[in-house]
Amino acid sequence: MQQRKPYDSDITDAQWTLIADLATLPAKETGRKRVDQREAWNACSYVLSTGCRWNDLPHDFGISDTTAYRHLKTLKKKKLLGKIFERLKGNAEQQGKISLRNSYVDGSVVKSKRGAKNR
Repeated sequence: MQQRKPYDSDITDAQWTLIADLATLPAKETGRKRVDQREAWNACSYVLSTGCRWNDLPHDFGISDTTAYRHLKTLKKKKLLGKIFERLKGNAEQQGKISLRNSYVDGSVVKSKRGAKNR
């Protein structure tokens, strides 16, 4: 297979080494041959970082948009996305690339009153 030009959203070798055990889904005993798990991750990352539709996934990833979507859906269903994020976040913090010392999550929601005159 020909090497494709890397995208900004592609995972680095070091990052893949950190998460490969979590992001690699086990192969089924029957059915089609398993796609390259790293390329499946890169395809999902591309769609999520660019905001493009799954149908607009570039063909040079070598996997279909349906396969990439199923990969992400399975990672989410098995609750692996949070573990992957935590591992990458922890590594970035150890390397001094991010600081979580003074980080906050804002989840405030303000309900609007029904029938308010000034909408």
